[in-house]
Amino acid sequence: MLIILASSASGAYEGPEKCKACHMEKYEQWKNSLHSKSLVDAKVAIAGGYPVPDGVNKDDLKYTWAGKWKVRWVNNNGYVITGDAVQYNAVEKKFVAYDAGLTVGYNCGPCHTTGYDANGTMFTGANAFKSGTWKLPGVTCERCHGEASEHVKSPTKTNIKVDRTAEACDDCHGRVDGSIGVTKTTLDPKRRHRTQNNDLTQSDKYKAGTSCTQCHNAHETTDAYYADLGTKYDKDAMANMKSTVISYYKGTDNNAMTSDYEKPSGLICNMCHVSENAKYPGAQKIELEHGNATCLDCHMAKSRKSATAWDERSHTFKIDDKFNYSLVKPYMNYPDLTCNKCHADMDFSKVTLSKALHSTAKAEKTTAAPPKTETPGFEILVAISALMVVVLARRR
Repeated sequence: MLIILASSASGAYEGPEKCKACHMEKYEQWKNSLHSKSLVDAKVAIAGGYPVPDGVNKDDLKYTWAGKWKVRWVNNNGYVITGDAVQYNAVEKKFVAYDAGLTVGYNCGPCHTTGYDANGTMFTGANAFKSGTWKLPGVTCERCHGEASEHVKSPTKTNIKVDRTAEACDDCHGRVDGSIGVTKTTLDPKRRHRTQNNDLTQSDKYKAGTSCTQCHNAHETTDAYYADLGTKYDKDAMANMKSTVISYYKGTDNNAMTSDYEKPSGLICNMCHVSENAKYPGAQKIELEHGNATCLDCHMAKSRKSATAWDERSHTFKIDDKFNYSLVKPYMNYPDLTCNKCHADMDFSKVTLSKALHSTAKAEKTTAAPPKTETPGFEILVAISALMVVVLARRR
């Protein structure tokens, strides 16, 4: 399922509208996702009602990137707007501080654009930040599939890239920080956003060959709710933050017009861990009987932060990843993070978690048992039998 179906793509960038002609469903899914909105022209965003910090000249803004959690702005010189109340947090529906007193250049091109080149800059002015250049704003089809001009001329599977491995995603969803020794295969002690791959590589699922694309359709990573994001920003609606779309790869590429993914009827975990069906005859059966908890509460706790709240889920899939959370208080360890909501009075420094939690349930109330009725003992039966023998003997 995780094989690379084609080696590479070549030629020039064509843009997503060219892909739409043959891949309508995939295009529509992508258009509704945050990938397509990962870099938005400031004029379009301002016209759509994006929140702009007080005191900022709107004419001096070049881009914003449309996030589920926050809104930040970049000016015409390529510098991110920093200060005491400049980042808009969607959950709190308010502006908060971001790197106040610091000068921050927009260096997000490698992940937020298509056809990125480290040379040059997309910004203007004598002191423009050297941002690199890009062919297309946003994460478009060709960001993952490569230049498509040859494929457009003669569509075959040999002149377009299809890579379903986790490594294809870790370019953007794996964080590297040489200052504190973080690599794409180690946990980030600061628990920042876009570290899904850092988490995943710690998991048994990754070691067994599981990839991002088995649970995520890369064309439809977020809810269709975001379809208008970029041309319209609803502060009230954004605070609801729809969940990431979960689907399961069916392992086919026979029809270019279809998604090749199926939506599970329940939680995606059921596909392998609960449901026993023809597709997964050897699936492990797990019964969760721990109050109202779900698989995600323990195995994918919200333990990373994109804005100021704990808003992104862990991808280690472990009930205890043995990670020291002291750098990112209020949590000290994973049990504290996962169990605190229901067990606030517990001393989490002494808590270890186990798979027995799947069957931990509150004891059901039992009714008092009815009084026992005494049954004749063996001795009484023997005595009655002897008496009957005597009576019969006398009659004779």
